[in-house]
Amino acid sequence: MRKVFLVLFTTALLAAPVAAQVIGEKNDTTEAWNNIKENGKDALKKTGDFFKSTGEDIKQGLNNLKEVKCIGTWSYKGENCTTIITINDDGTMEIEQREGFLKSNYYKGTYSQLLRSLHFTVTKKGAKGWVISADEQTINNSSWYLTYSIQDDPKKMKFTSSDIPEDSDGTDFSKGVIFTKK
Repeated sequence: MRKVFLVLFTTALLAAPVAAQVIGEKNDTTEAWNNIKENGKDALKKTGDFFKSTGEDIKQGLNNLKEVKCIGTWSYKGENCTTIITINDDGTMEIEQREGFLKSNYYKGTYSQLLRSLHFTVTKKGAKGWVISADEQTINNSSWYLTYSIQDDPKKMKFTSSDIPEDSDGTDFSKGVIFTKK
């Protein structure tokens, strides 16, 4: 019995430092896990904030793309001719090419918008002025395509279209022309 007691006592003495180390490591491990848990919470919160902010930026960008920034009356004055593009928020549009007070050619219709382009469906065209009587014709589904780009000055817009007829000055709208908002 004495031998058994001696073996148990010796084992206890030898195991005590190991047990103390394990208990200490257990406390260190618990503290380490608590640190990992707190750091993980912070990382997830920062990741969530990042995605929330990015989502709001994307939403704002999409809303900007949906907004038709070219609504209004835009004018380009050449040497002898003025081209006026009127884009209304009700979906109607008109392009008029004026040669002073003498003559004016116009195109009326509706438009749809996608990103920075307009699909103009011309339904009527005509001419009017002092030297000619008003002459209007109905057109069946003539489609014109225009692109526009916003300039640094919000009162300036560049319109490009190979469908807009050259004006009497010979302006080629397919190369892009800067218009000024009225």
